[in-house]
Amino acid sequence: MDSKDFYIPFDKDGNLLGHFEYDLDSWVLLNAKNTENLEINGNRIVKNFTFEDTLTYESLGRGKLIFRTSKGLRVEMFLNDSGDISGNYGCLSESKITGMWTFCRRGNHYGVKLIKRI
Repeated sequence: MDSKDFYIPFDKDGNLLGHFEYDLDSWVLLNAKNTENLEINGNRIVKNFTFEDTLTYESLGRGKLIFRTSKGLRVEMFLNDSGDISGNYGCLSESKITGMWTFCRRGNHYGVKLIKRI
């Protein structure tokens, strides 16, 4: 599996789940016959993808920045991945960032990552 070819968990409303109890890649390999429409305990599981959107900063929580998409969905960003959007001293330089985004993971934790600004 490519390093960007992994699965991402979303709740029933479409919000990114920042942490998920299962190792999704192993679960998919063992349990899924159809990898297009996966669901675990009411949560949607999808393959990593890129998307264009404007994210609006909402808050900071437990090592992650919390954003809302233009559709109002909640996504999280690891502080380690915020370098491209932060200004001096690690502060956000703006509250809205438009760009191409993808997802990343660290263990069973998930977040968004900026690919490039638009």
